[in-house]
Amino acid sequence: MQPLAQLWQLHQGIEIHREAVAMARAEVDALIPDRWRGEHPRELNPVRYTGRHFFSLLLISSYRALGMDDDQLRWLGAINHTVRSIVTAADNLLDGEDKPVLALAFPPGAARFRSCLGLLAWSAALERVVARGVEHGSLQPEQVPVAVERLLALLIEVGAVEAEEEAGVSDIIPPDEVVTRIHEHKGGNLLGLAWVVPLLVLEDDLRAQRARTMADGIHAIGLALQHVDDVTDLEIDVTARGHNLLQSVIAHHGSEDERTHLEAMRSGLLSDTYRSVCQASIGRVVARALDTAQRGFSLLERAGYPLSQAKAMALLELLFEVRGEASLWRAAVDQGFGAELTAQHL
Repeated sequence: MQPLAQLWQLHQGIEIHREAVAMARAEVDALIPDRWRGEHPRELNPVRYTGRHFFSLLLISSYRALGMDDDQLRWLGAINHTVRSIVTAADNLLDGEDKPVLALAFPPGAARFRSCLGLLAWSAALERVVARGVEHGSLQPEQVPVAVERLLALLIEVGAVEAEEEAGVSDIIPPDEVVTRIHEHKGGNLLGLAWVVPLLVLEDDLRAQRARTMADGIHAIGLALQHVDDVTDLEIDVTARGHNLLQSVIAHHGSEDERTHLEAMRSGLLSDTYRSVCQASIGRVVARALDTAQRGFSLLERAGYPLSQAKAMALLELLFEVRGEASLWRAAVDQGFGAELTAQHL
């Protein structure tokens, strides 16, 4: 099967995902007076939709692989959209961004207030969305506050890393420490939030062990995603004095030219040329990310996900191309990623 066909396979979850987002929006819109509501844009192109919402569709397909029905898929997708909106609103406030979280009829310049209201409204809607699971028997009423508490507890663990970075860090810690102390929460647990409620639903079910394996696989994929984000966000993280895996690899293992370039960036001489100067370190970070993603997809396959690790990695390579980052994949290959697999097929 060609990678594009594999990407297209995920499109079967698009309508479920649309309905999940509509369910979540219905709960949050009920908290916003009519006069302040705006119009939600609708994405019609299925290939573009699949690329934009790849991880949401991957999660829905992983729940389906465990035998969850459409009502549960819509509900879990709605929870994921709610949590994602909370995280995005908080990130907007921390990073001075304006990524859309609510359709609001406010002036374009009111970015901070939009994010403040988004954070408040989506947080207030979370319990309402979780409680929808009682309707189809996925949760008992007394389990609703348990699910919300577990989600918030993990959100706090993710947020604790952001708090440390907001305060500013002066030391560049070693790469392995960046991964275990920062990325485990910022990447792994961030995507792992999507398994808090399914694991509660299935904790006394025969599928519980498969669900835990699936959750471990998603955690690894989230970790890999954060590794790649640290490549694309190097300038942002250097400016903010935050932790960054690429920065750490350059500082601890990079060439003299790479370290000199990093020092210039840390001194305020920001440059968009780091991708050409630091190709070797970039390749090492992306290769590490792809190795971690391979492990994650292997766990998904072991838990019964209907896509082999090899096909999943081919799909991932296509996503790099679709998002205009094919050069990152090539940099990883230049640093040896895939050499062992290639040798096995020679």
